[in-house]
Amino acid sequence: MLNYKVYFFMGMGSLFIWLANCVWNNGVSPYTISRGMPEWNYSILWTLNGILIFVAQPLISWVKRTFAETELRQMTASAVFYMLGYIMILSFHTYPSMVLAMVLITLGEMLISPAIPSFISDHTGKAAPFYLGLVGGMGVAGRVIGPYAMGVLFDWNGLVPVATLAVLISILSIASFMVHSQFNRDKVRGLVENQKVGF
Repeated sequence: MLNYKVYFFMGMGSLFIWLANCVWNNGVSPYTISRGMPEWNYSILWTLNGILIFVAQPLISWVKRTFAETELRQMTASAVFYMLGYIMILSFHTYPSMVLAMVLITLGEMLISPAIPSFISDHTGKAAPFYLGLVGGMGVAGRVIGPYAMGVLFDWNGLVPVATLAVLISILSIASFMVHSQFNRDKVRGLVENQKVGF
């Protein structure tokens, strides 16, 4: 637990991401219903999510090759994709903007899902299961807090405050991953150099 640099800010970034992602169930979903959209419109968004996880792999590979080579960069890039998705929801309030937001957020999900366990496995040795559980638990805390916070905000004034909170929280996620990156930059650089020389 005292080795906070390896897990705490990464865990907080994960917590913020999953808290903000509650904007879908507790913001977008009731918004589409209140606007009289067919319920299948919302289901289509999650169908799109599932399809993209398969068909967008080449795009994710390109992102990793060009500007997110390490797990640290992938976490930060993921949070940026999430933020851009929430900005789309906040800015336009239309179904096409929600479709685009789902595309962006799915790309973020595809970056972060392997990055966190990969980083922990590479840098914590035999303690990896402990840190995986710890960071995973922090992420779950975001999913627990999110529905209540988003639900209260939606009941108060609809989609705008919910999406605003999602954008602000995603900014905190970016900041958390950047701090985590600064703390662990030397470790990752050393690991990459060792891999290049065949160790």
